[in-house]
Amino acid sequence: LAYMAICVTMLCYGLRKDELGITFFESNTHVLKELNQKIDLEKLADELLSVSARGGTKIQSALEWANKQFKEHSYSREKLNVLFTDAEIFDLQDAIQEFRIMRSLGVDFILVCPETSYNLKEANKMVKIVGGQLLTLKDWNEFPKLISEIIKSRF
Repeated sequence: LAYMAICVTMLCYGLRKDELGITFFESNTHVLKELNQKIDLEKLADELLSVSARGGTKIQSALEWANKQFKEHSYSREKLNVLFTDAEIFDLQDAIQEFRIMRSLGVDFILVCPETSYNLKEANKMVKIVGGQLLTLKDWNEFPKLISEIIKSRF
């Protein structure tokens, strides 16, 4: 979880902060930044780095929130959702419709999983439904280079 928080913090610095929405999810969804919300980047980074897991992984409400953000607050032609997870999702069946909605909104989707421990079957299922891309990391130290390449190729 700490590595994922660091990676999201790096994304914040790599993307325009006024076009960025961030949520953390485990058994509940915690919105850290709405897409149209103005926020101090240092404060956001501190909040991200203090995140801790409190339960099982439930993704449906986080995806619902993301889709609402893209529908109501995104004015950009390019839309990107980067999801960090081990893909051990408790409510994947409930979330399938949200993945379909995301796809219909034209959102590019990247699923980032730690190569050492993730559910390949569930990860592939998510990527297939949303029409996205699965990226696995052997070492979280590879993430800065990887995300830099993603940002350059898309924006």
